[in-house]
Parts: sequence; structure tokens; C-alpha cells
Amino acid sequence: MMNKNICLNLCKVSGIHPDKNLGQNFLINQQVIEDIVDSVEAGPEDTVVEIGCGIGALTYELCAEAGQLIGIELDKRVLPALESRLSEYNNYKIINQDVLEADFSSFGPKIKVVGNLPYYITTEIMKRLFTYHEYISDITVMMQTEVANKVVAKPGQDGYGLMSIMAANYGEVEVVTNVDGSNFFPPAPVQSTVLHIRILDKPRAVTSDEQHLFRFIKDALLLRRKTLLNSLAAAGYFGGDKAQIQEAIVKAGVEPSARAEKLTLQQLADLAEVFKK
Repeated sequence: MMNKNICLNLCKVSGIHPDKNLGQNFLINQQVIEDIVDSVEAGPEDTVVEIGCGIGALTYELCAEAGQLIGIELDKRVLPALESRLSEYNNYKIINQDVLEADFSSFGPKIKVVGNLPYYITTEIMKRLFTYHEYISDITVMMQTEVANKVVAKPGQDGYGLMSIMAANYGEVEVVTNVDGSNFFPPAPVQSTVLHIRILDKPRAVTSDEQHLFRFIKDALLLRRKTLLNSLAAAGYFGGDKAQIQEAIVKAGVEPSARAEKLTLQQLADLAEVFKK
């Protein structure tokens, strides 16, 4: 059970005050916690990796469901409070580490990832998780609604970009719930959204080089309102020679006057193949 009074007491006893520099806003709404845990669907055979345990609002509930819980927590100050809260369980391990340095392949063959992501590094965390897609079965994360809208955006919609394309390539995305800032201590200045992403057995895009694919997509989207021809020329493909660029675009079956923000994942993958530097 978690609410504002329990959170305040844990913080007081442990001498903890949420650190803005770490993006700490502790979740205090038990219903939201249960909604997240339900969407994880962890069972006794599952290993769950939680990003940013904080004072254990989600961690406590996940330990009751999962076979093993591995928590990644950067802030050493919260570790005593976390250990105290989890004292009745013996199926967990807390790693004091920056999540952007974590090797998710070391946690198991098909882990479930969950977390209330710090707003300031949400994009970097998601990119890292997608890099380890082979080792992850699903991801359930809370993030700023503005960023979540980018993850779920479709071609031609506002926010459609690299995060949308990566999510579509590696998984099936659904919105679990929206969470008002008043459900945190201290209150969060923005609305949050919980997303559940079921990772596919095989990425959707047919490509010979995933790293090149996403570098190319980033270049193609750099000048969002420009045509594909002008964007790729500005990015320096074929030395900026528009005649060669146009020929390559047509070879991929795409109109040179198209805009990258309106292209599907596979169209972008086909383009990336003919634009290998």
C-alpha cells in the first residue's frame, strides 16, 4: 500500500527529500500503482527489471507477483528505505547503477521491464531498451505525456519521429492510463502516461543494418518540413548531389518530393538500403 502519508513518513524516517536533478517524483496513488502492475502481468516464472525504484511504491507490489525482481536505482540515499520496505521479500536484488550503463542482456533471456522514467532522460532510456530488444519480452513505463504521444504517433501525425519509428519497429504499443501530476510527491509539473510495449519476436523492418537504418531515419527527419530530396542533400548523402539522391530515392520506390515524416517504417527501411554510405 502506498499513499502520500506513507511516502512522507518513509522520506522523513530515512531523511530523504526528492531530488529534482534526478527527476524524482514518487508515485503515491495506489490505484495507479495497481494499474501498472496489472499491465506488467508478471508471474512466478518472470524476471522483472525495474528502472528507478525510488522508495519502492512499484517495487513492493512487483515483488509479490514476480519470480525475481531486479531494481536499478542510481540514488544511494533511498536504498535503506527501499530495503526496509522490501524486508518481507527475498526475491529481489537492487543494483546501484545508472540505467544508461546497465547491460540488460545480463538479466535473463526474456525480461519484463517496468519503471517510472525520469523525464529528462526518457528518450535515452527508451533507445537503450530497444537496443536490447532480443532480451526483453515487454516494457511497461510511465513517461511525460508529450513524449508518450511521440511514441504512439503514426506517419503524418504530430510528433511522428525516431521514437515512433523505433517503437513501431520493435513492438506493439498501447496506452494503459494517463496520470495527473497530483498523483506524485512532490506533484509533477506535467501529465504522465503509462505505455505497455509488447516486444515482437522479430523487428518489422527488413534491413541488413539496423544501426544504419536509424542513423538514416534521423538524417531524413532532421529538416521535417523539407522534401526528402532536400533533407538528404542537406545531410550530405552522395556529397549533396541532388541528381544522384533523386535517382536513389526513385530506386527505393519513393517520390523525391515526399516528406520523411509521412513515410512508413518499411519505406524508410527501403530508402536506407540504397543510401548506405
